[in-house]
Amino acid sequence: MFFTVYKKENGVAALEFILVVPILMAFLLGCIEYGRFFKTRMAYDNALTAAVRTVAMNQGDPSPALIARFMMEQALSESYDLSQVMGYLTVRKLSDPARVEIVLEDVPYTPLTGLFSDSMLPATFSLKKTMVYQYSHIPAPI
Repeated sequence: MFFTVYKKENGVAALEFILVVPILMAFLLGCIEYGRFFKTRMAYDNALTAAVRTVAMNQGDPSPALIARFMMEQALSESYDLSQVMGYLTVRKLSDPARVEIVLEDVPYTPLTGLFSDSMLPATFSLKKTMVYQYSHIPAPI
């Protein structure tokens, strides 16, 4: 008596596809979320750098917060909502007259998909920039 065993492989590829796709999609969405978070944070960081540089150079201006707001509006594209961020902006002139500190505290970040918890992707971020600007007199070339 000979028994023949037939291996039926119908549907194996579909089963593998069903098992692998959710893992790959979670990885892909995670890469997109983290990339978007770091892009947003870098955009705010660059805008804050431009703002603190401009405020440090305009030491005689009575309203450094308005200058910082204007520079951040100029540096950030239209895709960022500055109305909610400006409540978190603090401009401090420190004891040294040519030293300025601008702080963005607890800026809210809204994720694209919402699949990741706050322990994996922060809901807020904070940035701080300090600049010391020294005036130097450079004689004009003759």
